[in-house]
Amino acid sequence: MLMLVLNRIGALQLLVLAGDSRQLGPLVPSDQSGRDPLGKLLSTSILQRLADGWPQLAQVKLVKNYRGHPDTSAMANEIFYKGEMESVLPASHWDTPLTRNVSSLVQTLSPALPPRSRTPTQNDRVFFFDVKTRSSKEDTGSSTYNGGGIQATIPLVKLLAGLGVKWNEIGVISMYREDLRLLIVNLKINGIRNIETKKHDQRDGLRVASVDSFQGQQRPTMIVHFVSARKTGHDPFGLVKNALRLNVASTRSQAYQFFVGNMTLWQEWKKSISSCNESTTAMINVMKWLLNWGKVDAVTGDGTVV
Repeated sequence: MLMLVLNRIGALQLLVLAGDSRQLGPLVPSDQSGRDPLGKLLSTSILQRLADGWPQLAQVKLVKNYRGHPDTSAMANEIFYKGEMESVLPASHWDTPLTRNVSSLVQTLSPALPPRSRTPTQNDRVFFFDVKTRSSKEDTGSSTYNGGGIQATIPLVKLLAGLGVKWNEIGVISMYREDLRLLIVNLKINGIRNIETKKHDQRDGLRVASVDSFQGQQRPTMIVHFVSARKTGHDPFGLVKNALRLNVASTRSQAYQFFVGNMTLWQEWKKSISSCNESTTAMINVMKWLLNWGKVDAVTGDGTVV
């Protein structure tokens, strides 16, 4: 529809487009698209193409953030928006029954917290769960999964539900299709069957989806499983470190944010790199933020460190 409008742009008196060029563009399911200039163009949003191709267009930044607690948007604000976002709603707005339920999570997790510069408090809104396992390729196909990350995510979901958090207040993002599939299978095995996987589901269950599918949506409590943790000497991230993908994944939360990943392997990768592009720089900056938050050794339901 927009392309039909643009074809008649000479007859237009006013055209207003609203969107976020720092979020994901159209999905182009082709291995060649990443190498082909036309493929890269197709995967770029029309909003970004217009901004790049017509610098004479008037651009107005909408910087007011109504989505969530200032702490849950702080990382994205600094890394992806140059500190220009303003959280309109005060922190006190998020003092809800959900907050009172989840605040007790700090006491539950405290024994697993390694020594760090500050003691966790009930005011913490963001946690990073450090898993020790590496990711693996599916038997047939090219997608990736991380069994340890899945084993850490499921007890966290159950713990949140046990604290009184409603299913429709929890969202889970997995970065890879195969990991997403296995996560849903294992959630059902663990008795969690009220699962929503599509954008147009009833929205009264646990939302489990990919980054692309979660774009444009939010939940009060979000869990993001990075999945990628490839062997030492290789880039451990793949598509995960795409700056737009990282931005979308880290901005779905309204009140609480939990990240799951293998920081040890990521740190080894960081030491080995000699140059940085936009995506590499974004991932390094995300790692810095994650290390400053409540780092927790991820455990399974039976207490085994994964």
